[in-house]
Amino acid sequence: MRLRVCGGKDAASGHRHALLDLLTSLLPDLPAPPRDGRRKWDPASVLAAGVLMVLDEARSLTVAFERVLELLDRERLGPKVGRTYQGLVKAARRIGPREAGKVRLAMQRAVRAVAGADWTVEGWVPLAADGSNFDCPRTAANVARLGRNGDARNGPPQQGVLALWHVGAQLPWASRVAPSRVPERTRLRRLLGQLPERTLLVMDAGFAGYGMLRHLHRRGIAFLVRGGGNVRLLERLGWRVRESRDTVYLWPAAHRDRAPLVLRRIVVCGKHGLMCLLTNVLNPSRLSRRAARRLYRMRWGVETMYRGLKQTMARRKMRAASPECARLELEATLLASALLGLMSAQALRSRRMRPSMRSVAAGLDAVRWAMRHRPDLRTLRRRLATPKDTRRRRGRRHNPDWPHKKNDPRPGMPRTRPATPKERRAAAAIAPD
Repeated sequence: MRLRVCGGKDAASGHRHALLDLLTSLLPDLPAPPRDGRRKWDPASVLAAGVLMVLDEARSLTVAFERVLELLDRERLGPKVGRTYQGLVKAARRIGPREAGKVRLAMQRAVRAVAGADWTVEGWVPLAADGSNFDCPRTAANVARLGRNGDARNGPPQQGVLALWHVGAQLPWASRVAPSRVPERTRLRRLLGQLPERTLLVMDAGFAGYGMLRHLHRRGIAFLVRGGGNVRLLERLGWRVRESRDTVYLWPAAHRDRAPLVLRRIVVCGKHGLMCLLTNVLNPSRLSRRAARRLYRMRWGVETMYRGLKQTMARRKMRAASPECARLELEATLLASALLGLMSAQALRSRRMRPSMRSVAAGLDAVRWAMRHRPDLRTLRRRLATPKDTRRRRGRRHNPDWPHKKNDPRPGMPRTRPATPKERRAAAAIAPD
């Protein structure tokens, strides 16, 4: 996608701003509105404005919009864009599924290209799945549509995000936005159509449910999930498989009319003690214990992505007062984060460094500096290629007694017991899926 320049000696060579060149080179060509002389927001300008408003350091939407509008006017982008924030929102609502699908496919192609040799890890295309909630203003419309935080009766209205994170490239692959009352597992089901071939879904203990894992297994999707203390497993059920000492079955009492789910148990030593991982890859030669432990540790990148969104980019709370605008703002935030990551990863690749070395803070500083100045492409890429700080710290970075720190209990280990004769007879009477 290229934003067009109206007239002048630079019209043939594209626009002059290096930041806009980098942003639009990662996006597809989108249809332009008819040239009738009126000021309009075409899809290309809507995406550019929405991303730049997120990356701008202004705290209010109106100030961020004025700064971005000044930047677009200064570069003489055409057709001439609209003048109001309300017009920008209306144009964003008009972007349909077809244009959104083009943007998503273009981003995924860019992730595939920049990943290089990191596209596969241990023979798999590893995607980590995890969710997080983002606060919204306490307006009546937001409370009515989004609902309040489920953890607090008087909490703020929230939107939930379910993200798929490419573990090898350490870049986002896909995401789904919904009110926080929509379960994470439901959001994940709606993203399964975007999984590439040879995907291994790496998930935390919140996804270790029979319904979710059975759905993945029936669709032929390999997964690696942590089993917590709320999971009940059976051994020696004798159900139509060649059992080993690591073979376990997930077969809750509420689902005894369906076939048991055959899993392989992998016990590894984590940072805080023993940890149980469950997978439907039953052959250890395809997914070894060492590979499972490595892939699950690399899953932590999706947690740092949310930390970068909420802390580094200061997007813990949306600023829009209506539910529809808050959804558009959160989707623009996710797109801006993905574009920022891709620009930094490409710059690092050009200097023969891995994309996982990128720094969200350094990339954000480079983009905000470029918005205030007009650097050439080489200078901007050099700033984007600043790697993250890899020094090993001897002490704590944060105070563990911070009063608002979220300290959830650790998942623990699943409870495992041998199957009873009655359970073995019941399993033998069930036909396989």
